[in-house]
Amino acid sequence: MFLFFCFLDLFNFFYCLINCIIKMMKSKVIATKFDSFEKAISRIFEEAKLKEVLKGKNRVILKPNLTTNLPYPITTDPQFVESLVKVLLGFFGGEILICEGSGGCDTKKAFQDLGYEGISRKWKIKTLDLNREERIKFENKNALKLKEVWLPKILFDSYLISLPVPKEHGEAIFTGALKNQFGIYLSKNFVKEYDKEKLEKKGIFVAKEIWEKGWNKGELHFLGVQETIFDLNLYRKPDFVVCDGRFGVKGGELRGERFEIGKIFASFDPVALDSHLAKIFGFDWREIKYLTLSNKVLGKAEDFEVKIV
Repeated sequence: MFLFFCFLDLFNFFYCLINCIIKMMKSKVIATKFDSFEKAISRIFEEAKLKEVLKGKNRVILKPNLTTNLPYPITTDPQFVESLVKVLLGFFGGEILICEGSGGCDTKKAFQDLGYEGISRKWKIKTLDLNREERIKFENKNALKLKEVWLPKILFDSYLISLPVPKEHGEAIFTGALKNQFGIYLSKNFVKEYDKEKLEKKGIFVAKEIWEKGWNKGELHFLGVQETIFDLNLYRKPDFVVCDGRFGVKGGELRGERFEIGKIFASFDPVALDSHLAKIFGFDWREIKYLTLSNKVLGKAEDFEVKIV
């Protein structure tokens, strides 16, 4: 009998230990009601212990969604980004960069038109066009479409914070943190000059007026949006995500209608965050292929904690 109770105690010990480990490994989505950017961001950073996370880091990259030069909520609000920079500068002494590779216009135009150059001057931080950055080659046999890819070198020695906007999307169904990684890609041999014959030989059929607006992510649409979202995050997913969810966009990623959500969201797990946001939009994550592909590979699309702060 004594041995039985010893065994039972040992079993309970290991059961509790395993549950503690599982709980520690459990993904978490942080949500806070919007009152002001600085207050909401400060609460999120405190809950995420971001000050401790960034100790010893030399560079932080902030990656907004500037797919084009249309204003918020189609693109990331510069006021949100400026507030985040201000809070970050309160405890982080390393380099801060705002980086994007726009697909619908020249990135420099998006930075200028949307007010990011003003943030750069005011806070003495740089904006960087990822479409013009030095790239290095990666290969991954587990990628579905992008078995070989060239990505900006700077992403791989920096702490990457993604700043997406939540929207419905014609091809992706929902766009948030994971699809925001489209900005790190550049179609092979992309040139600004339009060469219809050359493009069509590569299987890319696009009108001149669209191409000249900067359609440099076009290859991803032909390869498959769902699969390439997964692939790009397989190579480089964000380290942390902060999503301005005051409003979402329904009915299309560029010309949809805004609807109020009223919260700021964050997570170290972009899969959990996108799954949670997709649910707010009325989608089951299982309906979205890139989330089913990413679940248990890049993060958790279910069985995650939602912490309100």
